[in-house]
Amino acid sequence: MDIARVYFIIGYYLRLRRAITTFILRKKGKADYLFLGSYHPIALENTLSKILERVIADYIVDTAKKYALLL
Repeated sequence: MDIARVYFIIGYYLRLRRAITTFILRKKGKADYLFLGSYHPIALENTLSKILERVIADYIVDTAKKYALLL
């Protein structure tokens, strides 16, 4: 939780969250690769951002429960 809190406080998490790499793969058996449907994009999100997002979401939910903010 401490690492997630530091990222959240300094605001670095927002820049880290945008780290997505996209690979374009050709689909097998296509006669013509001039069409967009002949390719398959695969997006890989930064794993650390996924973990931090979950930790921060859990922290927000716990805080909301503590102060009875959820109905």
